[in-house]
Amino acid sequence: MNKEREAENILILYTELAAYNIACFEKIVNEYNVNLHIVRMPVNDVAPFDFKLNTEKIFLYDISNFNLESLIGLYDQIKPKGIFCSGWIIKMYLDLCKIKRRECITILGFDTRWTGSARQIFGSLYARFVISPNFHFAFVPGNSQAVMAQKMGFKKDRIITGFYSTNVDFFNEVFVPEMDRSKVIVFTGRYANEKGLPELCSVFVDLKNAGELKDWKLWCIGKGPYKIPQHPDILDLGFKQPIELKEVMKKGGVFILPSTYEPWGVVVHEFAAAGFPMICSDKVGATEIFLQEGKNGFVFKGGDKSDLKDKLKKMCNLNAEKLKAMGSESFNLSKKITPLTWAHSFYKMIHNASQ
Repeated sequence: MNKEREAENILILYTELAAYNIACFEKIVNEYNVNLHIVRMPVNDVAPFDFKLNTEKIFLYDISNFNLESLIGLYDQIKPKGIFCSGWIIKMYLDLCKIKRRECITILGFDTRWTGSARQIFGSLYARFVISPNFHFAFVPGNSQAVMAQKMGFKKDRIITGFYSTNVDFFNEVFVPEMDRSKVIVFTGRYANEKGLPELCSVFVDLKNAGELKDWKLWCIGKGPYKIPQHPDILDLGFKQPIELKEVMKKGGVFILPSTYEPWGVVVHEFAAAGFPMICSDKVGATEIFLQEGKNGFVFKGGDKSDLKDKLKKMCNLNAEKLKAMGSESFNLSKKITPLTWAHSFYKMIHNASQ
């Protein structure tokens, strides 16, 4: 009788987990015979996601309980097949990967886009000699991050895209192809200046005062230091857990993310999966996959209120059939990355034969 292969362990070194991470983690443990041991930071007050794990193969550890010595102890105890390190902010994580890089596959994940700034040029040179040699792969969301990985010294065949995925099946349940879009513009994200909220609210009020967007509302979902202005057509719904967000989505019409800084933006994937027409700034990394100009939405120049105003007017003046068609296109684009593609990519890296 063949004995069932013992489950492999994988060590995940993360910063702040979000609900979409859990969808990917649960997919890989369900698809493959692995256990995930995840060291992570406490839940952020601005995004207090409530995690409910549906598996006994994921083990969560609080970073506050570790120093480098005890982290090595955890590694030695579980003997992982691979280590995934999210970003380069936490020195203890980097140190462990440096120490153990010859014993297992090490993967660096990040979402920093290449901009060509002087700071990035010098930073990438530093990373080429100090950070990248300790990792076998870079796992990044999209092409602009892949450029960054190359600048850091990773070879093309060691750069894998698709690092972020929302729970596509979960949000696909919102989509009803023949449903008329409501006249509600939905923003979801942290209430902060870099999300473009001041510009969005200002432009929305200006258009209202000018007699434009007559029947349209703006709903804001999130939490943070920026105060949503009082206006009869602006509604602050506060932070929503994913199950609550899905209910709000059923009443929404158009998604907007006007960020002036947004390396990726998984929320774009969420609303694409829910079948929303969308408006995003050109600073949002996820537009490279989930927004096709004129097909399922519009891109405007980040921080440019005039361009934002033009795109808002253009979107809100479309007829019902065009908005439906855009929603269908978003739904289709959402399938390009899923928790399953994430799991396949991750597992393939972990089991790469040549370290």
